This record gives sequence, structure tokens and C-alpha cells, in this order.
Amino acid sequence: MGTSLTIYEALGGEATFHAAVNELYDRILSDARINHYFANTDMNVQRKHMASFMMMVFGGPNEYLGRTMHDAHQGLQLSEDDFQAVTEHLVGTLQHFEVPQATINGIVSAVASLTPEVVHAVHA
Repeated sequence: MGTSLTIYEALGGEATFHAAVNELYDRILSDARINHYFANTDMNVQRKHMASFMMMVFGGPNEYLGRTMHDAHQGLQLSEDDFQAVTEHLVGTLQHFEVPQATINGIVSAVASLTPEVVHAVHA
């Protein structure tokens, strides 16, 4: 009886996740719609946090020590359009790494469920 692989294992583990996160942020930082959100961000730290988070979420080691999704995005006043732009870059990155479409669909579904934690209305 076979065991099913986690997405983390199926995609190739840690090295693949680090490469994918680098590709994702290269795309985001090239996008004038959203790159301003990272103007004052230490991208080395950001890339490490994102890779740790993604590996944990998709069945890899739990080494993520960052803030919750809500806390990390609080005060940024991200819009649905901003969220969609990042999702587009995520899909492009996954396609670049030849991730099967069914897996991409599952990942996009998981990411979409985070919308309430990431997209915030303007707070007084």
C-alpha cells in the first residue's frame, strides 16, 4: 500500500521551495502594481520567511517563526486587486516550475482561503 506524498515532497522539497520563492519575489518586485509594498522590506529576510511558511503549509518541516498572516499584513491596506496580482505571480511561478495544473488549482484554492487574513479594509 503506497503512501501519498505531501505537496512539499511532490514538488521536490526545500531546494525547490527556495527557488520558487525567489522566482515569485522576482516577479512581484518587477510588478509596479504591487512592488511598492516591499520598498522598505529586507528581501533576504522576507524570502526566508516566505519559504519557511510555504514549506510548513504544504507538508514540509515546520520552521516558520514569523507572524500570523493577519498580523503580517495588518496596516498594509491591501486590496483584492493586490491579492489577485500576487496570486497571478504565484500561478506563473508554479507554471514556470512545471507544477501539474491540478496541484496549482489546489494551491490557488488554499491561497484564496487566506483572503480574509490578508486583505484589510482601511482602519481608522
